[in-house]
Amino acid sequence: MVSNINNINNKQLAILETLSTQQKTISQIAEDVEMSNGQTSQLVKKLHDQGFLCKKRNGNSVTVSFSDHLFAEYLRGLILNNQINLWDLLRHPCFDILLALADRKLDEKSIASEIDASWYQVDKCVLQLERKGILRNDDKEVTLSRSLPMLNDFLKSYSSYSNFAKLKELTSKGVIVWERTREFIFFAPTDEHVEGAEITGISAMSKYNIDIVSNRAYYHHFENGRKLRVGDIAIDTILAANLQPRGILYSLLFLKKIENFDRKYLILRGKDIGHEKIITDLMRFLEGKEVKSRAFPSEKEFAQTCYRYGVNLSKEDSSRQTTSSRSSSE
Repeated sequence: MVSNINNINNKQLAILETLSTQQKTISQIAEDVEMSNGQTSQLVKKLHDQGFLCKKRNGNSVTVSFSDHLFAEYLRGLILNNQINLWDLLRHPCFDILLALADRKLDEKSIASEIDASWYQVDKCVLQLERKGILRNDDKEVTLSRSLPMLNDFLKSYSSYSNFAKLKELTSKGVIVWERTREFIFFAPTDEHVEGAEITGISAMSKYNIDIVSNRAYYHHFENGRKLRVGDIAIDTILAANLQPRGILYSLLFLKKIENFDRKYLILRGKDIGHEKIITDLMRFLEGKEVKSRAFPSEKEFAQTCYRYGVNLSKEDSSRQTTSSRSSSE
């Protein structure tokens, strides 16, 4: 799970609420939440380790306040504006459902698969959150309520924080180039040993006899344990290059090389990550249809790249390339 706060309890929620208005000492917090100083100190430590709180020592006392992480500031804003009950937000599995829906629309079956929960659990939580105005369920697609933009900001910011923390567990020299709630793509030096992520993008193409020289190795980490598919390698190549022409060219090269790939999966994946048009244009280009985008290579450039990397064009492709070259020369 991306979420590392599923075990949060009511006392921790009370601590967050009492600190939303001002910083306090451990003894002051303990008095507010009706616990001993020792118990309070333990719960504060957990919230500190999760990035929500920061602690400052002043002599013999410790002052606690919300941390300066962006997600903590958004959460504090949600509390102060009384926009959402913390129990509705942070309890399991509702928090994971909300994380999965940041900037996205998903049906309940997809949500259940992504967060590794039963459909019954998801349906129950979605119904509860819908009744409270936190979620919308239109045409079987679930989204966050438009009336809670700060909630979406909090979820995205927390996701980024969590992904960065996970990256540091995987490698000390990695850089995230694309991320979403439960997954991210990163690169690390080729000599860095990385476990817990799969080779992707141009780095994975060597398995298919396409050797693209780079001093970086690209990886894809899935928090929910999903395995990388062939189509993901093509899409990751584009995402890692930040949608620039070079990434699209290499993605086309790869798909041309393997030929037998799941077109339906590519389209669905493209829609899921918000880049359906680029993926649709990839299919059109490979089918020999016109693509009106400057990000895509000319047929001549594509043919030259295929030749350079030993990817054979079909007779139909070669014929079209010859015709294109003659037309341009005329």
